[in-house]
Amino acid sequence: MTLYFVYHIIAQTKFEDGFMEDTRLGQLLVADYRLTNEQISIALDFQVSNTQYHGKQLGEILISLGWLDQDTLERYLFHNV
Repeated sequence: MTLYFVYHIIAQTKFEDGFMEDTRLGQLLVADYRLTNEQISIALDFQVSNTQYHGKQLGEILISLGWLDQDTLERYLFHNV
């Protein structure tokens, strides 16, 4: 599986009542205290406004900033899908 595909995954979170909800990567990372809302906001801002990060996926940006490593990202995404 290529990283391009991995970054486009939207995980489903199952709640106690059985309800499934689509959750984006940033929301999952914040919910698990891996990153803060501020870090996600900064990365998303960079995605739009910084030419170095323009067009990159959130996971790529978080890795570039040193806030997440590749293995953790992949393990986290695959575990939460």
